[in-house]
Amino acid sequence: MKIYKKTIIILIAILSVIFLSISFSKPAQAARWHRSVPTAIRGNYHNAKLKITVQIQKKNVYYMPDNGAAVSPAKRIYSRKLRKNVYQYKRDSFKSPTITFKFGYKNGRKYLRVHGASSILDKYTYWKVK
Repeated sequence: MKIYKKTIIILIAILSVIFLSISFSKPAQAARWHRSVPTAIRGNYHNAKLKITVQIQKKNVYYMPDNGAAVSPAKRIYSRKLRKNVYQYKRDSFKSPTITFKFGYKNGRKYLRVHGASSILDKYTYWKVK
């Protein structure tokens, strides 16, 4: 009887230690932020109606109007992949707002949809320039 009680007490102690160690561990973060843009999404994407080109480079993203006006660079990029063909990037720090890029293929051409950049840029589709 004494051995049975000691075994139960030891078993409860071991299970409580295991439970506490699991409950205090940090969960794994699904998508980590990286300091550059993946090579799969780099390139130039153009919209003929807006006459704007989105140029995605390794560490910069540019929104360039075709009329030669000033370029608004986004430097020191942090990016992450959310799911297939969906990427996010932030500028400078982790407190800045995120901008989402959604990619797809239509009629054999790659296109880009921007979400979170501005109310004007978000409405249109940008096609990959060869």
